[in-house]
Amino acid sequence: MNHSRLWTLVAFSLLGAAAAAQQWDQIGPKPIQGQGFSNLPGASAAGIVTSIAIDPGGSTDRTIYIATGAGGIWKTTNGGGSWSPKEKGMSELTTGAVALDPSNPSIVYAGLGGPWFIEGGGLYRSTDGGDHWSLRNPNSIFDGVSINVIVLPSSGTVLVGTSSGLFKSVDSGKHFGANAPKFDDGNPIPIHSPQ
Repeated sequence: MNHSRLWTLVAFSLLGAAAAAQQWDQIGPKPIQGQGFSNLPGASAAGIVTSIAIDPGGSTDRTIYIATGAGGIWKTTNGGGSWSPKEKGMSELTTGAVALDPSNPSIVYAGLGGPWFIEGGGLYRSTDGGDHWSLRNPNSIFDGVSINVIVLPSSGTVLVGTSSGLFKSVDSGKHFGANAPKFDDGNPIPIHSPQ
């Protein structure tokens, strides 16, 4: 055997040993047992992570929320050491987005649906860190719509990107619209292409 071939085999063996030594540890939400998809009886589901929100007030990033495609909203307060489900009170587990109010991280917004789901069931708001939720769906504008992203540029101003357009609220999600300055007519903000 020539030396270059021997060194190649040694290098591959060392790479294989290094790869085997590196191991991932699951610290995130575990699958929800017995709540699988209807066409897969007995399947478990945790969902694809669709969105992450980190408490901007902490310097150590200990409080984190994630939205999952089939597992609802999850929260950690110890940097991922343990997670708690926070979907109690929501109509479904397919969440597409999560965001925190920049002035009060106890105020959390969660949107149902998401980029991989055909329809959702509304926008939810919590004022106690996800323990309780209230539906924000004026005139059912989010029925059958996937919520893909939520952004709060300032406290009480909510931008919701959906499968049917961009919606804006200036009253913490009580109303949405395109009619400045009230933003309460229920219409998405028109997108104008440059000419």
